[in-house]
Amino acid sequence: MHRGYDTPCVASFRALIITAGLLLSPSWALASQLSVAPPSIEWRRGVGVLQVSVRPGANTHLAPQVPVRCLLDDQGGHVVRWSASSAAGRSRTQVKLPLPPRSHQSVWTLEVRGAVCNDDESICAPFVAAGPIAGGVAFGSLLIEDQQPTVGLERDPVEEALGKHKLVLVDFSAIWCPPCDRLRDEFLQSPRWADLLDSFELVVLDADDPSSFQAKDRYRVGGYPTLLVLSQEGQVLDRMVGFDGASRTAARLRRVLVAARSDEAGDPLRIARRLAASGDGEGAWHQVQVALDLVPGASVDQVAVSELAKADYELLALGVDLSRQRTRGLSILLARAAAETAPRPGLAAGHADVAVQLLEELGRVDEATSLRAEYGQRIQAAVGARSPLDVTVAPDRGSLVGEVLLHPQEVQTDYAQAAWYLAQWSGGDQRKALLGEAALRLAASLFSVRSVPRGEGLSAANRVLSLPEDLLQPDLRSRLHDAEGTVHDLLTVLAKADLPEVAEPIGDTMVELFPTSFSWHFRRAGFRLDQRDGEDAVPPARLALKYSYGDNRLRASLRLARALLVADLAAEAVVVVEAALGQPVPQQEQVRTHRYRLQLSELLVTARTSAVLGGGAGSETGSTQGDAH
Repeated sequence: MHRGYDTPCVASFRALIITAGLLLSPSWALASQLSVAPPSIEWRRGVGVLQVSVRPGANTHLAPQVPVRCLLDDQGGHVVRWSASSAAGRSRTQVKLPLPPRSHQSVWTLEVRGAVCNDDESICAPFVAAGPIAGGVAFGSLLIEDQQPTVGLERDPVEEALGKHKLVLVDFSAIWCPPCDRLRDEFLQSPRWADLLDSFELVVLDADDPSSFQAKDRYRVGGYPTLLVLSQEGQVLDRMVGFDGASRTAARLRRVLVAARSDEAGDPLRIARRLAASGDGEGAWHQVQVALDLVPGASVDQVAVSELAKADYELLALGVDLSRQRTRGLSILLARAAAETAPRPGLAAGHADVAVQLLEELGRVDEATSLRAEYGQRIQAAVGARSPLDVTVAPDRGSLVGEVLLHPQEVQTDYAQAAWYLAQWSGGDQRKALLGEAALRLAASLFSVRSVPRGEGLSAANRVLSLPEDLLQPDLRSRLHDAEGTVHDLLTVLAKADLPEVAEPIGDTMVELFPTSFSWHFRRAGFRLDQRDGEDAVPPARLALKYSYGDNRLRASLRLARALLVADLAAEAVVVVEAALGQPVPQQEQVRTHRYRLQLSELLVTARTSAVLGGGAGSETGSTQGDAH
């Protein structure tokens, strides 16, 4: 009670607690267990203060990011008063709302809005409680209104950051992403760069958190980490995919700050030409990418391209962006330049592979074959010339020595990437040997094995993966947990090398470490499908669908339907596919949405035929080809 107020007039009604969790979805069940006590009103000389208390149910808490708001409106729906808690308390919060003079003579409607999460914060939901107020007395229990179940909070962190008189720096990262960890530790949270970062409004988004999905769709984010620099109007001024070291990241941000304050800020191609002419190829490339983000289908004249192609900087992302805009000729030029100037074999292989694929799309098969052979020989020579952990042998580029000393695991991973691309370009025994080399490098990186045998392919990889328990067990689980991205790569290589007996135990451990992760249930179902074990593939496929989101729901539905077909459950497969295709197409489709829906439509024909015939499906139906692990 407030001191100095007259004796309060308090309505004595029961708090409403709904417990309908068995009948409703998980997100709705959170709000249905909420308790909103009937409000109390204190009056003094015709002016009142209404007080509302909100308490979450068991194993839940009020979302701290979302203030609990009270809105008071008249019969015509016109909001006349609102108030909010400064921040929601986890276990309880109170909101006080001044009432208009003479409101004790009127009829009003009170709404209480907020959000509630379960205690592990894996899911959140908004709530609305509403009830009438008349004659100065709050009467009737506040009723929790029906809300569409939702995942995540209805807020856009990027929109909240805009308009704060700074450029906005948005970091899209994921907990399973090693370069994301480096970006955070070496740059975003390093005192060395604090002054520079003060020039930006920083927004850090978890790529797996539903609160990031709207921003990811809007800005076409697909790789992590992705750093975006936005103007106060939300315009993309720069985009950085991956982490290229703290110094380079800082240099790019400084360059954006300078450009944003100049009269060239609205003309990135003009900036690109000026920087290219001055020899700053890296800066020129960044501005070309900005132009492509701002203007779909944008291109640059041949003079600018020739200047850009001479520079020593990263070009792969530009090639990919341009290929989506169907300007493949320019993409090939830039991707080849990137392969030529890449500082490490794995990067060179990746760039060359982009150029090869684009040449094949254009029907220039002879050029693609020649380029593949050229880079195959170069990269094979680079990988075979030395062990990446042998720092006593200086590599061709001095920068690699420092990287070996500082990040030997990262260099191992790069060599694994090089071997992986070489394997894709090879066949027979050579392909298998290269897959073994990739597995060996990834295993050595994962388990910090500092001395590895060379030239023994899969047998050496098996020895690394089969080290005695007393050597690996003390910290094996923590290594697997902290290097989730590397484990994904390793299991992909082992699957391609047809070594399920090596891969499955590692995959099973990852399921135990991440029991609510879509990725690991999805991969486990894929392993079992590849072995034509539909019955055992169905349970993990169901879990993958349960924990999926966004486009992954289509992937999970596709995999579950294939598992059901192999398990001779065609009728249920039809239901799964029809349910997936019945969902509305997102307003802003992901890159893969159309492809997955097409595959589901094709599978539906097979499933319906199998259901009519009363049998299972052929070998092609159960394959995970085109449906990546």
